[in-house]
Amino acid sequence: MFQLGYVITWPLYVYYIYIDTHCAGPFQQKRIFIPDTTRFKVVFITILAITLAIGTVRFAMFVQSLQGGN
Repeated sequence: MFQLGYVITWPLYVYYIYIDTHCAGPFQQKRIFIPDTTRFKVVFITILAITLAIGTVRFAMFVQSLQGGN
């Protein structure tokens, strides 16, 4: 059911984005705001993502060792 939902909704979402950004009226302009990406934020989020990924792997290894896995 989940995959069938993706087959239906994903093309509709892509079509919506196309209509929303390309088919505005002549006096209406679509403004697209880009978030602030300072160097500090990029470095912080990168380090956070790597730390959480390593923590997830270590937790999975710990759980596996408790279950008697190799």
